[in-house]
Amino acid sequence: MSDKNAPAAKAKPGEPVVFGARDCYGNQYKTGSEPDDSIDKSLINPATGPLYIETAAPGDVLKITIEKITLTGRAMMEKKYFFDVDETHLIFDETTGLRLRLPLNPMIGVIGTAPKSGTDVPTHTPGEHGGNMDCGLITEGSVVYLPVNAPGGLLSLGDLHAVMGDGEVSDFGAEIGGEVTLRVDVCKSTLPTPAVVSKKAGVAAIIASAKTLDEAATTVIGKMKTHLVASGREENKARMLLSLASDLKVCQIVNPLKTMRLELPLELFPIN
Repeated sequence: MSDKNAPAAKAKPGEPVVFGARDCYGNQYKTGSEPDDSIDKSLINPATGPLYIETAAPGDVLKITIEKITLTGRAMMEKKYFFDVDETHLIFDETTGLRLRLPLNPMIGVIGTAPKSGTDVPTHTPGEHGGNMDCGLITEGSVVYLPVNAPGGLLSLGDLHAVMGDGEVSDFGAEIGGEVTLRVDVCKSTLPTPAVVSKKAGVAAIIASAKTLDEAATTVIGKMKTHLVASGREENKARMLLSLASDLKVCQIVNPLKTMRLELPLELFPIN
């Protein structure tokens, strides 16, 4: 992701937009028997975009409402295992006595804006711009807040998962292609970014990525405390409230930077 990338499309604030997304291998694995040296590694972890949002200027915040995630084809893991997906479940195992169907939870692994000028970030790496955060809250119905560092914001996304647990502990989710329908609004907000609001989960979260989980945790706790104080809470009470009511969770441990999120119940999270 880079501010040097030319926009693939433009949209007005609030206009519905549909992103097509290939799986994280660029749809290159068809049977699972393909040798690795036949795969173009430059096509791995593709992100569709960037989308230029009219009126978005550096210093603004993009408010991205994810209206629908439609999955297409089969899901895949570890480059060779394919799983059928129906309207509600991933069929993980049909072995007699071990039959297992996992409820779908379609999510977006990569969603980000252009990083700050002069900084190019690969699509497999998360950061302050968003990117490959692999956050399980970024699902249908959620609202994602990302910074605008370049004119138009330059929003890109990809790396859809049919199912993925927090941490992505074995390096993969159920990788799959599909389409994402969303709307983007431009805000003059002081909300720390990246952030996500999930009515389905009943929480809002701030997200941070760093070389270690400890660093990511320290960063995200500091961001949340600062946000509560800026919204009128006394600093000491903000710190105590986080110990009482927030949940610190791992998004992913497999990317070049590790990602954590700090969740608060929606009623405790100021949005301004």
